[in-house]
Parts: sequence; C-alpha cells; structure tokens
Amino acid sequence: MTSVLTRNGRLRMWVVPTLVVLIVACAAAAMLIGRFSVSLEDVVAALRARFWGGPSVSPRINSVVFDLRAPRIIVAILIGGGLSVAGASFQSLFSNPPGHAGHPELRPGTWTRLMVAVMRLAGGPDLGILPGSGP
Repeated sequence: MTSVLTRNGRLRMWVVPTLVVLIVACAAAAMLIGRFSVSLEDVVAALRARFWGGPSVSPRINSVVFDLRAPRIIVAILIGGGLSVAGASFQSLFSNPPGHAGHPELRPGTWTRLMVAVMRLAGGPDLGILPGSGP
C-alpha cells in the first residue's frame, strides 16, 4: 500500500518541514487570537523589545504576549509532543501500527483499567475498579 507521506516505510523529505511550518503557523495564530486584541506588529515589537533590545512596548502587550500566551503555547507544544511520543511508543510496544486491520487493538475497557493502574502506581486514589482493590 502506497502512502502520500511515506515511501518504502520512511517519511518523505517534505513531511517534517511541513509539520514544523504548521506548528509555527498555529502558534502564531494562537498568539494573535484571544480576549485581548494583539496585532502581529505588537507581537513582533514585543519580541524585538524582549530579545533584541528594540523599543519597549506597553506593559499590557508585554504581559499578554509573555505572561499569558507564550507560556500556554510552549506548554501545548510540549504536551502534544509528549503525547505523540507516548502514542508511538505504545504502538511500537504492542506491535500495533495505526489503522492496520490485521492486528488486534486494545478495547476501551482495557484502556480504562490501564489508566487506573497507572494512577495507582503513581500514588493516586484507589477507585475500587481494579481486581483486588477497594475495601
């Protein structure tokens, strides 16, 4: 089976740069969209003022860009990357390529028990739904 994204089991050369551009475009859109209106010029001016010693911007723009939106964008990118690595590791562990009809998959009940077991191993609350748990 041929795929647009892969050739001979490997990603094509344009896939990773395209995904990086998509992440940067989404991050730029997230920086501009929100309750407080901030223009692209304001964001660029704030970045220049913070990192390259440009003229200072208003405290409101500085606060919106660096105290609200930038940390949320960075955390979202890190969490998304972590979830993708975890998903790829999980599929590799069970030899279950995504969407392959010939391999069995884990059922939703199995996922629930797995997540509860992970919570218990991490010291979380006992929900009483694992075998041998509860009062």
